[in-house]
Amino acid sequence: MDSIYVAYFEETEELLQRAEECLMRLELAYSADDINELFRIAHSVKGSSQMIGFDQIGNLTHKLEDLLDSVRKERIRLDGEVLRLCFDALDHVRAMTESRKLRFDEDFDRDAIAEADRLGGEIGRLLGRRPEPDDGSRNAGPAGDGIVGS
Repeated sequence: MDSIYVAYFEETEELLQRAEECLMRLELAYSADDINELFRIAHSVKGSSQMIGFDQIGNLTHKLEDLLDSVRKERIRLDGEVLRLCFDALDHVRAMTESRKLRFDEDFDRDAIAEADRLGGEIGRLLGRRPEPDDGSRNAGPAGDGIVGS
């Protein structure tokens, strides 16, 4: 395997770990810094994946990046559904990355592509909704019923 791919896999693994840590903190409390870091991570994984031809990974992280950008710009509220989608999308990016690492010369199987499409569709539907009115709880994270805690 070429050194560019080795570097990609190492960097992506590190970025996904940092993203997971951000999401776990966001379950407890909203943080603009964590949202911005998640956005940058999605942007980095998207770009490096597309650069080396892992388009399915790049496409899913692009949709995740759009979701996080909408949260950053307060177009949608960070809630349990958004957090679940972020966790699910990052878990699937991790699974696809591991799949490519183990079976480098093989394409993704239909199930992996179908799951990426399903997650991308969920994100798209969420982004297509009208913004929620501001009820004073500006992007408050879910209280006590977090994904990690359940």
